[in-house]
Amino acid sequence: TSSARRELVESLAVACRAATGADLALATGPLATESAADRPAEPFCFALAGPTGVTVRADPGGGPPAMARTRSAKMALNVVRLVLLEEN
Repeated sequence: TSSARRELVESLAVACRAATGADLALATGPLATESAADRPAEPFCFALAGPTGVTVRADPGGGPPAMARTRSAKMALNVVRLVLLEEN
């Protein structure tokens, strides 16, 4: 389910940040696969853990898997960019 995906990426981001001591940790998943092209789109979730908390977002997906992966990656990296801009 969507909430389970959100909880998973949130816990991964938090665990990654704690394990590495990084200022920020980005976790993503699951990504669309070519074999999933004939099934309904499932949301792609990503989480960014930082010193002020965790931001969790979801992309509803849709479209060809290759395009959905690219769009989702750009969305996740944009959240990192926005957080870094706020810090400066």
